[in-house]
Amino acid sequence: KTAPLLRSNMCAAMVAISPAGAVRLFAPPGEASRPASAGGSSDASARSTGAASSDGSGLAATPARAASGVAAHLKAFQLHPSPEAREDGAAASIVDDVWATMHQTSEARMPQPPLLLQGISQAERRDNVSWYVQLCQLMAFSDAALFQAALLLDRFYESRPRPAATQEEAELRRVASLLLALKEGPQIVHPLRDVLPQLGYDSMKNIVAAELVLCRSLEYAVWAPTALDFLRALCTRVVRFSGFLYPMGNYLVHQTLFDANLHYQYPHTILAAAAIALALFAVGAPDVAHDILLEDLATFMPTEDPVLKLVPCCLDLHDFWVQSVSRPAAMFPQDNLLRWKFPGVSGILPPVLPQRLFDGRRSPVA
Repeated sequence: KTAPLLRSNMCAAMVAISPAGAVRLFAPPGEASRPASAGGSSDASARSTGAASSDGSGLAATPARAASGVAAHLKAFQLHPSPEAREDGAAASIVDDVWATMHQTSEARMPQPPLLLQGISQAERRDNVSWYVQLCQLMAFSDAALFQAALLLDRFYESRPRPAATQEEAELRRVASLLLALKEGPQIVHPLRDVLPQLGYDSMKNIVAAELVLCRSLEYAVWAPTALDFLRALCTRVVRFSGFLYPMGNYLVHQTLFDANLHYQYPHTILAAAAIALALFAVGAPDVAHDILLEDLATFMPTEDPVLKLVPCCLDLHDFWVQSVSRPAAMFPQDNLLRWKFPGVSGILPPVLPQRLFDGRRSPVA
């Protein structure tokens, strides 16, 4: 039952493997073969330094290694009587490379807070995130669309100095980013033409023009893995320890979404793992659950030592969580918004962390 958490992430990751795939999906006629700019994008730099293989597959060129724990977990589904389970099991042979590619793609397309906040103020950005959260909740849009839309718009604002835009143009970009995110998702609850009138727009013309501005600004590399994508993937094996892990981790990464500095301070792989680690501490999960989390995190980052960033991220996220439950809600309306969205876990208090984390130990379970 945990394997389906991977399915949409795996499909989306395959789109990101090659920017040409993104061009085919989003470029208008005549621009599908547009060459990269002279300066090149950060994705091109990653490819030129060996982030992708030279065999044309686009999968991460990771060193040869034994199959991961999550690969073995998926392989167990290959002989399952359910066709859906066997479909998940088919990913066993590629999951390690796809996960490594997801992390590399995320790092290449991650906005940098100083540049991002030159393009949009923190207050304006919080308003955008609040709008996404409320609309997606009311319209039953997925959290995946919410995170993708927020990331897409952040990448747009990071790519240029603060544009001289009217309020109408800013709102069009916000709507366009959400519609692009919805088009990338596996399912659309409502036909998009039916959504527009509910957002106050009767014509597609201005929306399509705004979508094209966003796509061109990002050189048509529209999709990028989000913190939620990594959260869902990292929950694949540890979710069996508690049904609260995914909702609680989701609640925590939603909180960081309102703070650009924290949300983009660490790799999203690390941020998602930190949210799960704190959830594991909160539910009193055994040490073996932390071991599995670290093993799966290493699958995303096979050439790095993720624990070096995981421990400080856990501490920073814990501090952020503590502040969110102690500050006045009237001054931080997003807190009430998230309590409305997550009634089942938002009342859980931050756990007391083991002293070993503060002592600078290398592992949350060392």
